[in-house]
Amino acid sequence: MLLDKAINLMLQGRLRLYSDIGGKIVSFYLTDAYMTGARMALEKGDAAEALSRVKAAEALANETPVAAYALEGKIWQQLNNPRRAESAYLQAWQKGSKDALEPLQEIYAARHANLDGFQQYLKSEGVVSAWLTDKKPALEFHVKALDGTELDLAALRGKVVVLNFWSLGCAPCRAEIPQLNRLVTDFKGKDVVFIAFALDDTKDLQESLRELNFSYHLVPDSLAVAQKFDVSAYPKHIVIDKEGRIYAVLEGAGENRHDDLQMIIERVLGT
Repeated sequence: MLLDKAINLMLQGRLRLYSDIGGKIVSFYLTDAYMTGARMALEKGDAAEALSRVKAAEALANETPVAAYALEGKIWQQLNNPRRAESAYLQAWQKGSKDALEPLQEIYAARHANLDGFQQYLKSEGVVSAWLTDKKPALEFHVKALDGTELDLAALRGKVVVLNFWSLGCAPCRAEIPQLNRLVTDFKGKDVVFIAFALDDTKDLQESLRELNFSYHLVPDSLAVAQKFDVSAYPKHIVIDKEGRIYAVLEGAGENRHDDLQMIIERVLGT
């Protein structure tokens, strides 16, 4: 199929976006291509092929996409393996997937004959601790925002830190700013800090802010920080928990980015 030809060309380094000089964006699109192939295989009823492709997507991604865990759960359900389906859905749910909640309820109800105790199950030490072991410490940074605010990740320990990597030339980045501003309003007065690392310099950002309203702490000239967090595609969102560990990573733009991040932040806050 054409999808497989595209994947092979990307793997061989023969298919690359014009702007992708270093080839870093290829892994992002490879992950997406394998995910697309997995969905197509699942629709055809070939669960084994779908599982193979989703595992390839997970292996290629720097951070496994939330959608990959949710899709893996569907595949394991089709393969009649509820335990593995449950594990995949739990990882998707912990990362903020709304699609994982209903199948988790179905699996729980099938085991217990009802949903009594379901919320306690989600909050149980076993479920949470299994996820915590996969968290990685976020790399430290010390930067100054446009408004002069000093931002040091170590000093922010005890707060949830939400990072957004973006640039003025990225249309999807600009399009999602109103959703991100809503997040700042939603969590006003709570232990959440929002930081936007821009590739652009101070002058360009200041000029753009005359028309562009962005409520995050804006940090200019952030290529070094972006490289530290292995950012290869924009926009990218990273949520860091109160212990300074990376809790979730969302790559690319999303139509419901506000809802995705809101659910993750609430989960980290424990609300």
